[in-house]
Amino acid sequence: MSKLSEERKKEIQEDKEHAKQLLKDKVAFDKSFEETFNTYDKNKDGIIDFVEYHEFLSNFLAKMGRKCYNIANMTMQWERADKDKNGEITKDEFKKEFTKRMNEFAYS
Repeated sequence: MSKLSEERKKEIQEDKEHAKQLLKDKVAFDKSFEETFNTYDKNKDGIIDFVEYHEFLSNFLAKMGRKCYNIANMTMQWERADKDKNGEITKDEFKKEFTKRMNEFAYS
């Protein structure tokens, strides 16, 4: 596993501080969530499918300075996020996942 540069570590720390601020400001958090949802809902059908979720989680992990999950782990993460097990992640389910991921990132 490659080591992160000092510059990249600093960027990650700044991103963590930004995430903490978002978590404290409901209006800013909701705006960030809406922008994120709209970015990853590629076909604008109001849900996140597996491919869209994979892209979201891969990008989120990269932002955290972590490696992407393998397909088995990605599938497990998908199944956890799809609370009602209907094969899609609704906006409400995605908001819970987004909130969880932001908290993990901000306070890791």
